[in-house]
Amino acid sequence: MGRKVQNVILGSHFWKNVAIYLRLVVPSMVVFRLLDSHIKPTMGFICDKMDCAQGKIKYKFNNTKKK
Repeated sequence: MGRKVQNVILGSHFWKNVAIYLRLVVPSMVVFRLLDSHIKPTMGFICDKMDCAQGKIKYKFNNTKKK
């Protein structure tokens, strides 16, 4: 079992997927942290941050819908 895990972790396919995941999740987490804060932002502020996160995600994926 340990060898299987080692092979997965050391494989390039695993790290490629991790990189894709991070490009998607990091901008989203910024918005989620704002929503979870003690200060309640206005809806307009949240929408602006969501649009900003969406733009960052599109940029990180080179504006390719398939990705």
